Amino acid sequence: MEIGTNVCYNEMRTNVPICGVNAMAVEQCFADIHTEEDCQYALFKARWPEGFRCPSCTSADYYLIRTRRHPLFECRLCRRQTSLIAGTILEGTRTPLRKWFAAMRWVSVGISATDLMERIGVTYKTAWLINHKLRHAMMQANGELLLSGLVHIQDGIYTGSPYWSSSVSHPKDQPILAGASLNEAHEPIQLIMRQVDRSLCKRRYPDLAAGALFAVQHVDSDAEEVFVTPRPSKGRHCVSLYRTFYQALRWLGYTFRGIGPKHLQAYLDEFCYRFNAAASDQSLFTRLMVQCAGTATITYRSLILRPPFTHPRGLFHRSAVPERFAQRQAVA
Repeated sequence: MEIGTNVCYNEMRTNVPICGVNAMAVEQCFADIHTEEDCQYALFKARWPEGFRCPSCTSADYYLIRTRRHPLFECRLCRRQTSLIAGTILEGTRTPLRKWFAAMRWVSVGISATDLMERIGVTYKTAWLINHKLRHAMMQANGELLLSGLVHIQDGIYTGSPYWSSSVSHPKDQPILAGASLNEAHEPIQLIMRQVDRSLCKRRYPDLAAGALFAVQHVDSDAEEVFVTPRPSKGRHCVSLYRTFYQALRWLGYTFRGIGPKHLQAYLDEFCYRFNAAASDQSLFTRLMVQCAGTATITYRSLILRPPFTHPRGLFHRSAVPERFAQRQAVA
């Protein structure tokens, strides 16, 4: 056991970049992290950028215990012990941090579980679980985002396969709503996509009540203008938003060869997280690591039992539609 302070721990690894504080290219950030100890330090800085604070009493003084796989911090004031990975998306993992960091790098550019398995040297089940835990962290980040300014909300169809046309009805059709904040050139700068339950659809596409629910859940109340354009829209669709939406569908099709309805929302959130991160001055790898350090984990059992349409902003079905919109839809 070592008696430590934040200054003491920080000075021990001065040669490692402080990921989560300084932005850098994905490749450079990953290249500078060579060992398990490097990963531990980077995770420490992502979780506590101002130095360790006890979750119970906020004290900065601690004993550093190194007898376990990951550092353990015991508060000198209240004696609470806090593991480096406790309370993060990595909690409970037996996979080396080096492989987790490699996974973050590859997920930040988009990768299937099969490819990830080969690249980091784990089983398919482990690669699948890591992928979905990282997507869970992305989903939590998207749940905090509200669209503002000029907002367009439009519908679309995901057929579940890159070989099926969205213009022809298929049994596996998945209706989707895409909403975006637009800049002065009417290009999307913030993006949210939601998988829509069929109870909110008229024929194949989401109805007006679905658009209203999307606006309630994902649009800031101070937004300048909000356009909800379900079909038929008579030419009011935003072309740039449709272009981004179909870019997401092509990515789903050619990277994963089709996604079923159970986990589709997680993949949509991954695309949106990557799209929204493009406007940041931090690399996507850095943002993702900081997000993982601040997101509680989700277990394999919770993932496989999680119902479709799950999202931090709430479920997306007719029972969640505000009453005034439901009544208007019923009259129509």
